[in-house]
Amino acid sequence: MKNVMVTGSDGFIGQFVVRRLEELGIGVSRFDIAGDIVSDITEESTVCNAIEDSGVDGVIHLAGILGTHELFVDVRSTVEVNVMGTINVMETLKHHKKGIPFVGIEQPHIWYNPYEASKMAARRYALAYAHAYDIPMSYVRAFNAYGPGQAPPGGGHPTKIIPAFSTQAWSGRPIEVWGDGTGIVDLVWVGDVADVLIDTLLTARLSGPEMVVEAGTGNPMTVNQVAAWVVDRVQSLGFSRPEVAHRDMRRGEQGSSRSSNTAQTNRQPFRGAHLNATIDWYRQFAT
Repeated sequence: MKNVMVTGSDGFIGQFVVRRLEELGIGVSRFDIAGDIVSDITEESTVCNAIEDSGVDGVIHLAGILGTHELFVDVRSTVEVNVMGTINVMETLKHHKKGIPFVGIEQPHIWYNPYEASKMAARRYALAYAHAYDIPMSYVRAFNAYGPGQAPPGGGHPTKIIPAFSTQAWSGRPIEVWGDGTGIVDLVWVGDVADVLIDTLLTARLSGPEMVVEAGTGNPMTVNQVAAWVVDRVQSLGFSRPEVAHRDMRRGEQGSSRSSNTAQTNRQPFRGAHLNATIDWYRQFAT
């Protein structure tokens, strides 16, 4: 494979994917609305021209709107980007690049909110195109990816567990746990997620009838345990021990009975040193 288009190339996971591809000597065609050349996944002609003109022989599709409770304020945009954006890519592969592999990304479907509904619909549409037009297609189900570069909460960014807990702790504020904290997460290093995405593309790997490859550690942690890890890390560096405060669950995030399972296939190592380094990275955002 000589040239891969990465949609969402300037995003958190996208940047790691681009870096890994370049390390492998594979050309990268970037596609991101926030990039130097603005590329809008909701414009079918833009998607088509980008794929055709760059001569790509593979697509890793990461462009999307993230969030849970935040997305109820603009469900239509979520559908336009996450669902129609995926359809725009598949339409181009159907007409102009038939036969080149497509890899998408999703998270475990454990809650009922616009993000999960849109991503589930997007994968089903992609699967329909794959069957109807012989497009090699796989999805990577990434669990709780973390690493430096993931945006801290605020400024329109969705709230993610490690950025939120870390910035709160470094700022001397209580770590806010939504609900009772017994929900299960699977913290996976973003570089490992990038490797799974690329490996899946290069091998055109299919996993079962729904073509899903999981990227997680298989190492379950409760949200309370993650909060305790952050507390211990901050305190070990000589800072005051942060408090933990429990809040009501937010809209679109149901209680602990709907917690995710950890990855059952393609397990990655649990990287405690990487987790500590990531927590430390958020110290710069202390307020």
